[in-house]
Amino acid sequence: MLRIFLTSSQLSTTLMSVYAGNSKREGMKDVLIIDNFLKKRALLDLHRQTSEIHKWDLVLDMSVPIDNDIDLKPALSKKFMRKIKVLPVVSFFYNRLLKRAQKDYAERYSEILFDKLNEFIQPDVALHVLTQTALNAPLIHLFPKATVSYFEHGQGDYFYVLKDKINAGNFYCVFADQLREYLMVQNLPVGFVKSFIDTEKFEKAILFAGRSCQEKVEAISNTAKRIVIFLMDSCEIYHPPDSFWSDYLQRCLQEIENPEQFLWVVKPHPNQSNGVIEKTKTIFQDSGLDFVFLEDPVFVSLSAEYLFMKLKHKTDAVFTTFSSAIFYISHFYPNQSRYFVLYDFVGKYFTRAPKQYLEIYRGLNKFYTGMFSDFPLKRIR
Repeated sequence: MLRIFLTSSQLSTTLMSVYAGNSKREGMKDVLIIDNFLKKRALLDLHRQTSEIHKWDLVLDMSVPIDNDIDLKPALSKKFMRKIKVLPVVSFFYNRLLKRAQKDYAERYSEILFDKLNEFIQPDVALHVLTQTALNAPLIHLFPKATVSYFEHGQGDYFYVLKDKINAGNFYCVFADQLREYLMVQNLPVGFVKSFIDTEKFEKAILFAGRSCQEKVEAISNTAKRIVIFLMDSCEIYHPPDSFWSDYLQRCLQEIENPEQFLWVVKPHPNQSNGVIEKTKTIFQDSGLDFVFLEDPVFVSLSAEYLFMKLKHKTDAVFTTFSSAIFYISHFYPNQSRYFVLYDFVGKYFTRAPKQYLEIYRGLNKFYTGMFSDFPLKRIR
């Protein structure tokens, strides 16, 4: 059997590598493919280091490498298109053109993948993909009879799995028990939901994946102060006003007594634009807080879960808008720290968000009030 795993983030590479290593049997050939998308070189280095959790027969990088200093801020033309493509007349023509472009892309990249995978191709093929990866369609086009399973790499996947009705295949997820319970309440099928990882395996894999950053992160833990971790989430896609970034910090400060007595560890998101990174750094410089700003490309690409695991013995609080990382760490370490989610607070700043992203943002609420409601998270309004 040929097993193909299509990854996009460091977390998905971690989870897939753990599953592949634990489930591989004699005669299987395992191929890891990095998705066909723009990837900064620091992130690609972490992908390669993470993939060493499992002994892959082939690691195929289909990404488009870019320098670490390239700005990921969307161009004005892209912002404009996100806005108008949902308008009635425009959407009709846009969707026809998109469907044609997707068909051409699937055919073109299925040929490219066939050439690169040629010596590994077998009659029996199993695809393990993410819900929103670019190479899904080319792989399914190339292997129409393959079984297709999905892996999570963030909370959005729980939204997409149900919205897109992709549960014809298995869904391997961290919060399998919670999802099964959520589905059973609604009398929906649960057999496709698969559990494959526990706290021990998760921590071991995350620490292995971030090992190249160990020395630098441990240096932060030498502080005499207690720590607050401040996660900068990739909110640029929601087109918030400039005041959002300072307002976000000011709202967090209201939850910490004597915030100046802590070391604030600021972690940008891998998809953060350069402008927002600089803006947030300036906000902290003007705040009078003692802080460490993790702007090095390696730290920007590093998973927030690794940062927490190395600093958890000194961390009093973790703040996020609605990063997936907060759900993993609060689930596996419920009593280790205080976890704050500003999902409700940020909503009023997203009024200009494109419809496609606003739908995702609003759709997540049913999970916060449902399957994630028992997590030790404090929702900040």
